Amino acid sequence: MLMKKRSYLMLIATAIITLVSCSNEEFVGKDISKSPVQSNGPSPISFGSNFKAITRAEITGADAATLLNYRFIVTGYKGKQSDYVTAAGDDQSAIVFDNYQVLWTANTANTTETNVANWEYANKEKYYNSAANVQTVKYWDNNYPQYDFIAYSLGSKEPAITATDWEGNEPKAGKIAVSTINPANLKTAAYTLTGSAADLAGCYVADLVTMKRDTEGYGKDPVTIKFRHLSSNIRIGLYETVPGYDVKEVKFYTDANATTATANAALFSSANIFSTSGTYTVFYPTLNAPDNKDNNVAHVAFSGNAQAVGQLGAFPQTAIGQTSTDATFGGDAATQYFTAVLPQEDGDVINLRVDFTLESNDGMHEIIKVYDATAQIPATYSKWQPGYAYTYIFKISDKTTGYTDPDHIYPQGLYPITFDIMVVDNVADNDIVHETEIIKQDNN
Repeated sequence: MLMKKRSYLMLIATAIITLVSCSNEEFVGKDISKSPVQSNGPSPISFGSNFKAITRAEITGADAATLLNYRFIVTGYKGKQSDYVTAAGDDQSAIVFDNYQVLWTANTANTTETNVANWEYANKEKYYNSAANVQTVKYWDNNYPQYDFIAYSLGSKEPAITATDWEGNEPKAGKIAVSTINPANLKTAAYTLTGSAADLAGCYVADLVTMKRDTEGYGKDPVTIKFRHLSSNIRIGLYETVPGYDVKEVKFYTDANATTATANAALFSSANIFSTSGTYTVFYPTLNAPDNKDNNVAHVAFSGNAQAVGQLGAFPQTAIGQTSTDATFGGDAATQYFTAVLPQEDGDVINLRVDFTLESNDGMHEIIKVYDATAQIPATYSKWQPGYAYTYIFKISDKTTGYTDPDHIYPQGLYPITFDIMVVDNVADNDIVHETEIIKQDNN
């Protein structure tokens, strides 16, 4: 589903901010109408998808499996959430799947009772932090009113298991440290992922999935899980509406006091909101509230290392677009100009500070340099959530906040050259009179 928000801010004249759902709201499996059910005995739990409609942004089947690197980890519980933590030594644990590894293999659907969409967990390799001895078939238990499932995927990254997987206080490149999913703290700290920003950006998180027992009991549907990137994506675009001029050579500053601007597109904040490495805590603050749009939604909180500036790639130095739909973006066209950043759900004010050149388009190629044009993105629009793409579009108009002298001595803004006229009429008050005296000249 595409989600859009638009707001108008002042940069030069205005800035437009849009929020769209990222194309990375993937889920696994393929659309099926019914999973196989045994004619005698309980129904096995299987993983797949059973959505009535699939949006354009959703990726399924082999394509989704490829993004997840053909595996995800799931922990599942049955009963009320208060039942999830049992007393030590209690054999009646509500834990059904304890960090089970679910693996995808092409053309294996319906070859076992637990595989309806090429995803299999039974008899697969035990995941490193699972307390289970082996991964066995699990069956639906109609004695319990609901099941909850929590899942994540490290994508192409590997878990940091031994000391050799660490370098100092951080996992080595390509490694992610993962905590065991904690059912006692679902609302505050269900599990954590630790690593570099580059590695964490390749991970996937999922909302908590609740399966309710209905009048027919469990078994007719597989467990459907939607994954989305742990990362967010951002990009910035500019367009201009300055009459009679093209805008080109846009240069960006990396903070409020920098003296040098470059062609590398950049945004900056007074707070460190661009994560470089650290720990993301995944939690589900709203549970068992089906009428609340935040019900079962995965949220993340970051702690670790971050910086105040985000570098978003080279910005073209040619004339920029002249409408919002023709905006010029910085970055890589192969990624639709998006740059992956890690989520920051608290948000903070983000700043844009640029110089640019005006060139007259009347054929005379007159040049005006504009310095220190600024704009701000309110914190409410920088609350980056995992799996969403954020597009920030700024408009440069003749109401610029910049200066046309580099020393900033004269007032900000562009002031059009204007003409007025005054005609002097030949009236008495304006007559020009010259008086002289005739004096006889002595020829001697």
